Amino acid sequence: MTNVKCVVAFVAMSIAGALAAQERHHLLPLVDGKIHFSEIVEVDGADKDSLYSRAKLWFASKFASADALTLDDRQNGVLLGRGRVLVKENEVGVRTLISQGQYVEKTWDSVVKIQVKDGRYKVDFYDIVYTFSMPGNTVGHNPLPRNLDQLFADRKMYKRDGTLKRGAPSNISSWTNGVYTSMMSELREAMSVRVILEDF
Repeated sequence: MTNVKCVVAFVAMSIAGALAAQERHHLLPLVDGKIHFSEIVEVDGADKDSLYSRAKLWFASKFASADALTLDDRQNGVLLGRGRVLVKENEVGVRTLISQGQYVEKTWDSVVKIQVKDGRYKVDFYDIVYTFSMPGNTVGHNPLPRNLDQLFADRKMYKRDGTLKRGAPSNISSWTNGVYTSMMSELREAMSVRVILEDF
């Protein structure tokens, strides 16, 4: 009887360990299992129309593409579109592979939604696609777009304990956090500044 209990306990512990190992952990915020950056910010003394104008100016200055904004609803206080952020740099890890003067490009493309009400706004970034490319490279590296919801659902990105592997998996997680945390900070600053029209 004692041996049976030990075997049952061992099996239960093994199953629990396997389930724990299957849990995957990364730094990115989730909403309904999808990577989703979001925050609600109070802006004292600002009415809905003022916040709408500030949000639209920020959107236009941040995302230069003319078709970036797909919904512009002043009455309901909603801006919706796709925004792209491009980071160019010369990475230490690939300097030996590319000729002098070449660089890598990292691009984040996502849905951007801003909703405004009197005294507050909400911003959401989701459906994020990350692309790594090496323009003009000589090592055959074509642009590689990756939907981050799919990428971070892939078990190959994780070690047995459920933590992200070193290299690309942990780097992409960290870079993505930095990009969207920075954008939310920029938006907070833009939404706190009163729009002043030039006198002409």
